[in-house]
Amino acid sequence: MLPVDAERIANEQLSEIEASRAPDASAWCRWAVAEYVAPAPEPVAAGADVLGP
Repeated sequence: MLPVDAERIANEQLSEIEASRAPDASAWCRWAVAEYVAPAPEPVAAGADVLGP
Protein backbone atom coordinates (compact mmCIF):
# COMPACT_ATOMS: atom_id res chain seq x y z
CA MET A 1 0.00 0.00 0.00
CA LEU A 2 1.39 3.37 -1.04
CA PRO A 3 1.46 6.38 1.26
CA VAL A 4 -1.37 8.78 0.48
CA ASP A 5 0.90 11.46 -0.98
CA ALA A 6 3.40 9.20 -2.82
CA GLU A 7 2.08 10.02 -6.30
CA ARG A 8 2.01 13.76 -5.58
CA ILE A 9 5.59 13.71 -4.27
CA ALA A 10 6.85 11.69 -7.24
CA ASN A 11 5.17 14.03 -9.72
CA GLU A 12 6.60 17.11 -7.96
CA GLN A 13 10.09 15.62 -8.11
CA LEU A 14 9.65 14.78 -11.80
CA SER A 15 8.51 18.31 -12.54
CA GLU A 16 11.63 19.73 -10.88
CA ILE A 17 14.02 17.69 -13.02
CA GLU A 18 12.18 17.68 -16.36
CA ALA A 19 14.09 20.73 -17.59
CA SER A 20 17.37 18.81 -17.42
CA ARG A 21 16.14 15.57 -19.01
CA ALA A 22 15.26 14.60 -22.54
CA PRO A 23 11.49 14.56 -23.18
CA ASP A 24 11.45 10.80 -23.80
CA ALA A 25 13.20 10.15 -20.47
CA SER A 26 10.69 12.34 -18.65
CA ALA A 27 7.79 10.57 -20.38
CA TRP A 28 9.19 7.19 -19.36
CA CYS A 29 9.58 8.36 -15.74
CA ARG A 30 5.99 9.61 -15.66
CA TRP A 31 4.78 6.30 -17.12
CA ALA A 32 6.78 4.39 -14.48
CA VAL A 33 5.19 6.39 -11.65
CA ALA A 34 1.69 5.85 -13.09
CA GLU A 35 2.36 2.11 -13.52
CA TYR A 36 3.62 1.85 -9.93
CA VAL A 37 0.59 3.67 -8.54
CA ALA A 38 -2.01 1.81 -10.64
CA PRO A 39 -0.44 -1.23 -12.31
CA ALA A 40 -1.96 -2.60 -15.48
CA PRO A 41 -3.33 -6.12 -15.16
CA GLU A 42 -0.98 -8.94 -16.05
CA PRO A 43 -1.84 -10.24 -19.56
CA VAL A 44 -2.14 -13.86 -18.44
CA ALA A 45 -4.30 -12.94 -15.45
CA ALA A 46 -6.51 -10.90 -17.79
CA GLY A 47 -6.97 -13.97 -20.02
CA ALA A 48 -4.82 -12.76 -22.92
CA ASP A 49 -3.21 -15.28 -25.22
CA VAL A 50 0.36 -14.04 -24.79
CA LEU A 51 1.97 -16.68 -26.98
CA GLY A 52 -0.27 -16.01 -29.97
CA PRO A 53 -1.31 -18.47 -32.65
